[in-house]
Amino acid sequence: MILNNKKSKSIIRSIDFFLRGFAIGSVDVIPGISGGTIALMLGIYEKTINSIFNIEFGIINFILQKREKSLDHFNKLDWKFIICLTLGIITALFIGANLISTLLEKWPNELMSLFLGLILGSIVIPWTQIKKKTFSVHAILSISIALSFLILSISFSTNTDPHLLMIIFAGLLSVCAMILPGISGALILLMIGMYEITLNAVKNGNFIYLVLFFLGVCSGMVILIPILKWLFKKYREKILIILVGLMIGSSINLWPWKTSTNNFPKLPDEIHLLFISIVFIILGIIFSTLLRKIPHIIKSLTE
Repeated sequence: MILNNKKSKSIIRSIDFFLRGFAIGSVDVIPGISGGTIALMLGIYEKTINSIFNIEFGIINFILQKREKSLDHFNKLDWKFIICLTLGIITALFIGANLISTLLEKWPNELMSLFLGLILGSIVIPWTQIKKKTFSVHAILSISIALSFLILSISFSTNTDPHLLMIIFAGLLSVCAMILPGISGALILLMIGMYEITLNAVKNGNFIYLVLFFLGVCSGMVILIPILKWLFKKYREKILIILVGLMIGSSINLWPWKTSTNNFPKLPDEIHLLFISIVFIILGIIFSTLLRKIPHIIKSLTE
């Protein structure tokens, strides 16, 4: 059914943006899966990067009293997209901090298998945007997969009493990872021993910790977003190849069973556990395919 009413179309678009933000925020609390991956999967990655870039430079130019340049950046923004997406992310972060940690405790293998399927099903998005699959493309892809897998295989320990600067640094590192598809901000926190304390800060509303962490997040965005925007403009296909590699590398890391010595994937001891994982991986791939169709459905409803 086509909706002709302007108000109805506007509401549907707002709900769509909110739900996409909720999907991104939900996975940002999970070690091993990146919000950037979900943004890429939902077809809003570049739009999000461009929006953050325009907000940053709009504010910077306003502070420097360059009002005309500031307005130019702000006028490029889709405010409905930004507000609804941000609300969705924030809502999911606070709900997810409790819900995801509970699900990971009760059904860790099933949940990680589901996310593995989601990633595998979404790799097709950036891959199909690469026109020529040359030898150099496959070489860059292989290096990206290897680097991603090696980085994510590093073992970690917990930091129970971090320095104030360490909290800021953790925010900076995690947001850089969250923005890049395939690199999980939560996993980076886990690797530097800051995951549990950050999750508890969100759960318990530790205001000082969250302010310092947010300061790090803002710093990371200011540093990374302009670089990413420039790279996409100059080397779009090469960046997409690297992103595919990062996604594949991180998907290997999501396999539920790993060796205790080097954290490498292995088969489970019982065959029925393997069967359950395969079922959840297939469900993840199916769900990923359905998610990719949502933007087209929303578009048909709002046109």
